[in-house]
Amino acid sequence: MLKPRSAVLVIGSVLVASAAWTLRDSARAPVPQKASEPSPASRQNQTISVVQTAMTESAEIPVFAKAIEELGEMPTTEDRQAARTNTLSAWAETDPRAAFLYLTRHGSGQADTYLSHVYFRQWAARDFTAAFDHAERQPTGAPREELFGALALLVVRANPAEAAAMTEQDMRPGPVRTETAISILHQWALADLERAASWATTFPEGPERERALREIDGLVASFPIQTSAPLKP
Repeated sequence: MLKPRSAVLVIGSVLVASAAWTLRDSARAPVPQKASEPSPASRQNQTISVVQTAMTESAEIPVFAKAIEELGEMPTTEDRQAARTNTLSAWAETDPRAAFLYLTRHGSGQADTYLSHVYFRQWAARDFTAAFDHAERQPTGAPREELFGALALLVVRANPAEAAAMTEQDMRPGPVRTETAISILHQWALADLERAASWATTFPEGPERERALREIDGLVASFPIQTSAPLKP
């Protein structure tokens, strides 16, 4: 799958420019020297680090995070939870990436897991490349698979073949990949039964392939005019 990397060059330029402006402004207003003051090279590294952090975590985070922290003063747990969900939803409308990152660090429980998935899909819908790169950087495990599953299910709307390729290239065998592949297969078959059926026959031998072929057989039974006979394992 093609993954544009031009954004990396743009970000690098921004980081260098921001560091240069910060150091220039610091030079205009010298402060008394102390024995422990960092060297110019150290200050430049600190400046770049600050810029990188701001670009990674979003300037919106402190504003909404502070609002969420202040919800602790509300009288009941139900009120706090409702207000927190409303605050997170407003945050996601402004910056779904930041809301998603906040929940990955501070969320807990099934409700937060569900919301984080919602916000990740919203982020991917706005900036697929950035969301893909984030998923690609995650360590091996179920959370990573779920992110790629969400991305593949976004792609299937426009390009089922590419979504199918994502399950094979970017996901590991397991329950998440199986559910994602079957969902893609179903949606693809509704648009192009023949090509979807052809893909199903390429699944490796095992439960996943058997389920895929049953899915196709069920759709064939629903649309008998499109094919002459159901597929066999």
